[in-house]
Amino acid sequence: MKINCLQISTGVAFLTVALAGFDAKADTVVYDNTAATSYLNQFFSANNEFGDEINLAGSARTVTDFKFEYFANLTTLGDDTVHFRIYANGSGTGAAPQTLLYDSNTDAPGGIPLFNGLQTVDISGLSLSVPSKLTWTAQFTTSTGDTAGLPLYSPATIGGVLLGGEIGSRDDFWQNINGTWTLTRYPNGTPAGNFAAQVTAVPEPSSIALGVLGGLALLGSQAVRRRNAK
Repeated sequence: MKINCLQISTGVAFLTVALAGFDAKADTVVYDNTAATSYLNQFFSANNEFGDEINLAGSARTVTDFKFEYFANLTTLGDDTVHFRIYANGSGTGAAPQTLLYDSNTDAPGGIPLFNGLQTVDISGLSLSVPSKLTWTAQFTTSTGDTAGLPLYSPATIGGVLLGGEIGSRDDFWQNINGTWTLTRYPNGTPAGNFAAQVTAVPEPSSIALGVLGGLALLGSQAVRRRNAK
């Protein structure tokens, strides 16, 4: 299976802090549900906005790269698009998406163009501060006779560990139906309502700065000890 890649660049440079030739950026994959063995050979399609609530691993919370997959069966190219968003959820268990953190219309006005087959969209060059739990969504606009949706993958291989031992995401997903966020779950959770995505992040700038200052302090103390030892 060949997967083509469409890359959307925000034009914002990656945050890098270098010390003595080392890169302190430390890109880390904090969520991954793209393993070939997790592909369920099914996809979900709807006219409304829908997507997956995910929990991130580790502590890096400045997202630099977000990849997601879609599947499309198009009769003609050029008129079909997908609109991608990232939300912070409200507080409390089961809280719906609430605060918009990223909107692909900022970088791809009118929508990201679709192509036939199973495809990957790579949104790179981000510097987006996110919470440990977020919801990412897609909203497809297709011509008559065309279909597009998000492929189902489960289980995730990297993500925050949830109660019960699940990694990264529960087996349900959110839909925005007539302005109301609604959880959707297949009967008995089969198949699992999880979609293909990979999230890469770096530590918060303050964490990087503290690390650099700590390194400088260590170097300084070592220099003092060497002078005193002479």
